[in-house]
Amino acid sequence: MKFRFDYIKELNSHFEIAIYVDTFEDVDASFRRTVENDAIPVLEPATEPWGQGTC
Repeated sequence: MKFRFDYIKELNSHFEIAIYVDTFEDVDASFRRTVENDAIPVLEPATEPWGQGTC
C-alpha cells in the first residue's frame, strides 16, 4: 500500500503525536467537546486503513 500525505490547505507544516486511549469513541467524544468549546478543527478524527485512529 502506498499513501501520499499532503499538507492541509493553508497550513505549511504538521506534526504527529501518539497517545493511548481506551477506545476511538473516547477520541470522538473529546474532539466534540473541544470543538464545542470553540476550538477550530483542522481534521476530524478518522480510522486509518492500518487501524490507527487519527485526528
